[in-house]
Amino acid sequence: MKFERLDPKKHQRKLFNCGVISLNLYLQQFANQDQKRGLTQVYVLAEQQHIIGYYSICAHSMPTDQLPNNSKLGALGMIVDAKDEKISLISWAYFACA
Repeated sequence: MKFERLDPKKHQRKLFNCGVISLNLYLQQFANQDQKRGLTQVYVLAEQQHIIGYYSICAHSMPTDQLPNNSKLGALGMIVDAKDEKISLISWAYFACA
């Protein structure tokens, strides 16, 4: 068993059921589309074709003028230079286990 990138030709998405309808539908109907469009990367924990769980991550940026003040940023371990216009971020989009 290992995490690997979602491959719709290999992994049986339609059989995945984590008990949360919206998470099931995302994997079954939208994850591959989002991955093809470069919006996210989807990784599945699978035993051959059977998906046991999945997660997706996406990269994006945010204008620095929309961030909290610097005292709050220090608590997050982030350093933003005042001349930077954007900061790069990576976030978990979805996470589910059957």
